[in-house]
Amino acid sequence: MTHFDSILRRIHETTGTRTQVQLADQLQVKQSSISDAKRRASIPDSWLVTLQRVFGVNPEWILNGDPEPRWLVPADEKGRPLNVTRERERLEQEVRRELDTLGVGELITRLREAVPGVVITVGNAAPESQDGEQARQPQ
Repeated sequence: MTHFDSILRRIHETTGTRTQVQLADQLQVKQSSISDAKRRASIPDSWLVTLQRVFGVNPEWILNGDPEPRWLVPADEKGRPLNVTRERERLEQEVRRELDTLGVGELITRLREAVPGVVITVGNAAPESQDGEQARQPQ
């Protein structure tokens, strides 16, 4: 197995792909780009950037097979690397759903608990401090 074949094997392993078409889809490139890379026996830098950004894999591991650190991002409970972009999107959706279920009063209470000392104004009312007193208005 050539050095290039080892690199390509690690890329397939990282992306969970077996074919050039599947790999092209994961790397967001044309299938012909995969064929070109194989013909040149060279991995484009943009692939390494995509593999790091999307899969959290260490480019040094892709290129050299160095055992540590393979992943540059936290892993889930099964040891698989978290896709940071997808995880952020999932968490944002979860937070949005929860916020949509809260009334104004509950939202204000949670904000006050989360950020001590926060001054919250609702509508045109004078803001209240956390102890319930009217906050002083700037003059």
